[in-house]
Amino acid sequence: MKKNIFTFLVIYFLTTHQAYSIAPITFSELSFKDTHGDWVELKINSEISSLLEIKNGKSTYTINPEEILNKNFILITLNQPTTKEISTKETIKKYYKKPPLNNNKGEICLYSNNINIECICWNQTGTGCINSKTIKRNQSVIKENNWNPAASPTPGEANGTESNNIIITEIFPNPKGTDSNREWVKIKNVGSKSVDLTNWKTNNTAINQTIDANATLIIKTKLPNKKNKVTLNNFTNKIVDEVLYPKAPEGLSYTKVKNNWIWTKPNSIQNQHIIEKTGYITNTTPLEVNLKPLKSNIQKELLNTLKIGTKISYLTDNNQIYALNPLNKTFFLHHIIHHLHKLPSSNLMVRIKNI
Repeated sequence: MKKNIFTFLVIYFLTTHQAYSIAPITFSELSFKDTHGDWVELKINSEISSLLEIKNGKSTYTINPEEILNKNFILITLNQPTTKEISTKETIKKYYKKPPLNNNKGEICLYSNNINIECICWNQTGTGCINSKTIKRNQSVIKENNWNPAASPTPGEANGTESNNIIITEIFPNPKGTDSNREWVKIKNVGSKSVDLTNWKTNNTAINQTIDANATLIIKTKLPNKKNKVTLNNFTNKIVDEVLYPKAPEGLSYTKVKNNWIWTKPNSIQNQHIIEKTGYITNTTPLEVNLKPLKSNIQKELLNTLKIGTKISYLTDNNQIYALNPLNKTFFLHHIIHHLHKLPSSNLMVRIKNI
């Protein structure tokens, strides 16, 4: 008995692995709770020469290899008013006047020459199948995300695009006044081609837009004011970029400049030329005067960091200065006290002589 069980497991693993990696056609997306008609999408990976059958319970849907020649996808939709077929450039769409899929549990399988290529199942426990309790109405699940929900259903279309050229460039967690619907993350396409961001997300907020080469997009999403992390995930849920930001001062965005992250006014350096300079601090008198309302230990710490003669590297757009070293924290020098302690920001500066 033990030997038979072991043999079954090995055969099942080999069959499943083969279907997932080299089969000429595989399931790619499924929706079994769609109010407009349940559907299943298949992706064509290579030329098919044999008859295909898709089986769901007692229902069988037949696909001839001639009708999907030069196509990328097959879309089968159930519970339709009439049975019909529509052919587009990439997809053959088949509509059937058949009962919908069961919302709670079911299985749909793909066969070629009566050989099982692949099956998808769902139930209310998630044991060995998709957990139907976690799937909301009109959601779809996609293979690239291990059969977890897609950010947005894409019946008969690609589920997303791979790219390593999309990066996070700015984070705005704490706007002045109310935060609701005013927090955002900015991303940029640093590549030379546009990228379809369907089923991409940042902090679980769907993007679902196309971003042109060298363009930016702002995505509104909820962001905590305290220390936190922003992630950018592609359509397979792979993390493409992530940024850890410290506690957010009010009204400032966390911005990437020359591979450094600094707090600045939102969008203030988007189109400005930033250069890096090195110099020595020559005068701290305005800073010392404005430090007097602060506790003595804070005064001492800041003055020890920004004392006369200290060599410092900084970024500038010839209008504002962004401190880099020796602070190890990135502040506007002329706003440093204002950011940390909400004191008036006028004359809170040091003078630097460039080398």
